[in-house]
Order: sequence, then structure tokens, then C-alpha cells
Amino acid sequence: MKLLTLPLALLATGCFYSPIVQPRPAPRVESVAVRNAKVSDFVSLVNRHRQRAGCPALVWDGRIATVAQMHSNDMLNNNFYSHKNPRGQSPFDRLGAAGVGFARAAENIAHGQTSAQQALSAWVGSSRHRRNIEECRYTRHGVGLAGTYWTHVFTGDR
Repeated sequence: MKLLTLPLALLATGCFYSPIVQPRPAPRVESVAVRNAKVSDFVSLVNRHRQRAGCPALVWDGRIATVAQMHSNDMLNNNFYSHKNPRGQSPFDRLGAAGVGFARAAENIAHGQTSAQQALSAWVGSSRHRRNIEECRYTRHGVGLAGTYWTHVFTGDR
């Protein structure tokens, strides 16, 4: 299968994130069980990668994971591959609708990877996606997987 990744937007820095502070505070959500074995493997791999890059491990946030999972489900069920869903909602819209506050946020999506290692390798192989993974200001995350549609959502409070 062809490995594909797509950035949300190509800003002047080549990185996508939201510098807009959301009105709701972002409570710290401690790690909860990850139910999908592939997602669990990915979480371990991405946190090892971040630690090698000098960043702290990301904290799993069940609300963010739900946002990511719903987007992966939506892409699979409605046959599209984009950060914006057919209703025009961006990752930032979806986070806000779920009540997730953040100072910055980003989303990586991929399609076609059948393992956690393939997904991480595809994203690390892309400078824009790698920047999201290695951005130490992102502290919380969630991952969704439906078929071979991966969604990784990051948030940070600073």
C-alpha cells in the first residue's frame, strides 16, 4: 500500500498548529488504558521517539483520543482523506466541540499504514509531521485508528 501523509496547512513555518488560546482551561487528564493494541504500540513508539528528541512523553487524553477516533471513523466511513471533514470542520473545531481547551494544537493524519511502526515512520519521514511529533510544547494527545486511517491529535497549554 502506498504510504500517504498530509499536513493540515502549510503555514510560513511549514508546521501546523493553532496559536489561538481557547476559552476553556485544559484540565490535565492522566493516562488511561488504550484499548487498541496497534494504537497502544504507536503510543509507546511515539513517546520513545519524543524522549530521544529531548521532549517529555505525551500524556494520553481520552477526550482527545475520542476526537481522533471519530475523525478516523469519519474518513473510513465517508471515503475521504483530509483534515477537514465533509461538514467543513477542522481539527480545532472538533476539539472545541468536545470541550477540549488548548493554547496550541496539531493533527497528523495518514492512510495505508498497517502497523504502528509504519505510521510513525511515515510521519517521522515528513518534516512537517515530524515537527508536530517533536514539538515539546505539545503535552497531551490522542490517537484514532479505523481500518488504515490514522489520526494523531496533539494539544499544548503553552
